[in-house]
Amino acid sequence: AWRPLERGRQERARYCAAILRADNGSAGQESTQGVHVRLAAGWRSVSPEAAAGALLRSLTLREKAGLLSGAGWEGKRQLEGFHVGAVMGVPRAGLPSLNMHDAGQGFRTTDPRMVGQVTAFPSLLALAATFARPLARAYGAAVGREFRAKGANVMLGPQLNVQRVPRSGRAAESLSGEEPLLGSALGREYISGLQGEGVGAVPKHFVLNAQETGRGSMSAEAPERALFELYYPPFEAAVGAGAVAVMCAHNRVNGTHACGSPSVLQRDLKSRLAFRGWVMSDWWAVHATSAAVAGVDQDMPGNDGLFDLEQLQQLQQLQHGFQGGGPSLSASDAASDEPDADTSSASSASNASSPSATSSASATSPASATSATST
Repeated sequence: AWRPLERGRQERARYCAAILRADNGSAGQESTQGVHVRLAAGWRSVSPEAAAGALLRSLTLREKAGLLSGAGWEGKRQLEGFHVGAVMGVPRAGLPSLNMHDAGQGFRTTDPRMVGQVTAFPSLLALAATFARPLARAYGAAVGREFRAKGANVMLGPQLNVQRVPRSGRAAESLSGEEPLLGSALGREYISGLQGEGVGAVPKHFVLNAQETGRGSMSAEAPERALFELYYPPFEAAVGAGAVAVMCAHNRVNGTHACGSPSVLQRDLKSRLAFRGWVMSDWWAVHATSAAVAGVDQDMPGNDGLFDLEQLQQLQQLQHGFQGGGPSLSASDAASDEPDADTSSASSASNASSPSATSSASATSPASATSATST
């Protein structure tokens, strides 16, 4: 077991103390076993949407906001005791933490002590070269079993970007290679195999992440037709396979940061491609709190404070100054220890599916409208 240090020790200590308090709850309803108790009590017959809605209504506003940012990093240093990505759960409600780890080619060795304890899988580009759907599913399942055995429940991959720069530093991670049809066919199988083992997939990096050099500032330019015919298909297949989340990229798309582009995230991914999971950022790829209304649901790794509750409240107040109305994220609500009573409905998503369709971004609160919840 790793011994958490400095800030990591304090965060984990608070979280573990909360788990211990919750474990003393009556009949396990408020404990870390609460999820299993609810399933045994008949929740399997309830739709996922209804179950998620009931759980969401039981959380306080600050608990909800806590799901929108990660933990476990100090500057650019990962703290001991954490996976690459960590989102603290809510023990009293039986809501487990998200333990995210890199990547599509196997469990990343983030500590020298892990060397020799993980499987070195072949690169995803090598897998793509086989053109073998059954092998892609078996590969995903094998990775899923190892991740789950090591305590991770979310894998930060697979990488589905169609490659366009021969010297790209991460081309070997791509399951698409140069062909979107290949990424679509194999990505669907890989994700089905992985998630069949109880580990969520986060296909990345949406979209046009073609190079590592200058990735935070360069702009990849592509017209709408090229996006839908070449670069979106692997991600569309991932959506069809039920991927739990999608990671937005560092680069700009047609001049706007991908993790802040309403046209890329709200219009294309969530509306036209009908994605119903959540969008997490690549690590430090969010540049402003306004990304929350552009389509980013989770800021990772979260230590920039951009999605803290107070920042989201200020963003909402600014929006109300221009538009008026809507629910308020007040400081008194945030400080309350009682479950949030706000039952305002989530904004409706457009059913448009063709590239020519249009939709408008919702102006509801980022904290209440989030979907569900390497680098």
